Amino acid sequence: MCVESARNLEALIGKTTLVEHLQLSHGRLLILEGHYEQAITCLSAIKGNNQCAEYNYNDSLIAVEIAYCYLKWNQPKEAQVWINSVKPGFRDKLDSDEVLVATQMLSELDFAGVDLRHIKYNDEEVEQANVVYDQMRSRLKAALIDANTLS
Repeated sequence: MCVESARNLEALIGKTTLVEHLQLSHGRLLILEGHYEQAITCLSAIKGNNQCAEYNYNDSLIAVEIAYCYLKWNQPKEAQVWINSVKPGFRDKLDSDEVLVATQMLSELDFAGVDLRHIKYNDEEVEQANVVYDQMRSRLKAALIDANTLS
């Protein structure tokens, strides 16, 4: 129902990424709820259809999320298949929050023995992603405090 409503809104305003964002959000919610098989189906539906800005997500990020789901669903060989489709440098243009989530998922995949060599992942990246994310949060908090003092 929500997706149909979003499609109607898109038709009215001429934008076509709202359904994609809803599906991405729904897939991520399913991950948080531990519904990995459903999350795989949801995320697979948007892979290859990215019409959003490159800082929102990309196909490699979706592949990492799907690989993570397969790992959590106890299918490490399928996780490896998805990881093999990830392009090196896929995190370079993503927002810091997306980088943080991707890096933490990669950390779990690495710990479970999934081969990440082709994307040049290392353990120090988790700490670096946390630092960058915390810096972004601090800047956002300062901007909100500044905006609040203006009103």
